[in-house]
Amino acid sequence: MVSGDAELGPGGNVDSPDRPETAVCAIDLGSRNFKAVVGRIAHGAIVTRNLGKVRVDLGEHLAQHQGSLAQSKIAEILGALDALSARGRAAGASRVL
Repeated sequence: MVSGDAELGPGGNVDSPDRPETAVCAIDLGSRNFKAVVGRIAHGAIVTRNLGKVRVDLGEHLAQHQGSLAQSKIAEILGALDALSARGRAAGASRVL
């Protein structure tokens, strides 16, 4: 999603001024891996860069524990989110989503 004064033009292109100082990090919470991507608007398009992933095997854990999360798994998840958030901030993201 593009917010602010950026709009989709013909063909789905982003009609927006470059904003290299505005980067956002998105964290994708999957059942096996959590992934982080940082994106910014450059040359009228959204440019993304993969920052990495952390394997958490959340689905497997939930299956083995009848849908419950052990305290150790919660700590692992929070650690993964902290690490990915730090990668996003180090890559210049002003927000982590």
